[in-house]
Amino acid sequence: MSQELLQMIYSLNQEDITTQLALQCAPVLTGIKMSNLFIIHNSYGKMIYDIFKNSPISISVICRSADKTTYLLYNKEKIVSYLSETKVQELMHILGYKKVELYAALVELRGRYTAYKEQSKPFPHELGILLGYPVEDVIGFIQNKGKNFLYTGYWKVYENLPETLKIFQLFHQARENVLKMLTQGVTIQSILSQYYYTEKVESASFI
Repeated sequence: MSQELLQMIYSLNQEDITTQLALQCAPVLTGIKMSNLFIIHNSYGKMIYDIFKNSPISISVICRSADKTTYLLYNKEKIVSYLSETKVQELMHILGYKKVELYAALVELRGRYTAYKEQSKPFPHELGILLGYPVEDVIGFIQNKGKNFLYTGYWKVYENLPETLKIFQLFHQARENVLKMLTQGVTIQSILSQYYYTEKVESASFI
């Protein structure tokens, strides 16, 4: 992390929801990643829905504990396209998904992830698919039980390291850009408008 980025982070209110959105979700806010997890205190529930109302970003609750909620923030068009790929469908079927359709998958994931957090059930590896991770890396993680990876960054990499490192660099740059805009007083809504076409707004949803 660069010194400039650290200074930008320190200049912002760490408890502010927009700062946390920048730190956790900059790649999806700038349109270069189809989804991100966003974990925030339950008290911010209404605020997060207000921020993304009439935006190109959809929201799904993945898990809610006594104090925090885990949301999936996603671009519906991109995630639906990814789920339609043959290799993605094949892996999702192997992982127990009879119908690989977005909303059905989110409902199933919600149950599995909650069981993992609250009942120590197996981790739902399909979360990696819904976060846009390459199928090869999800399979590699499962087969190696999270070990023997080539590199660890936004996810553990098992294949195509040079290409993935370039993607990680784009994610780093997105976070720096969003943090910089926040220090200049730019709102999350304005950031979204810079990176998404307005005609895609109707794809947003909350489930």
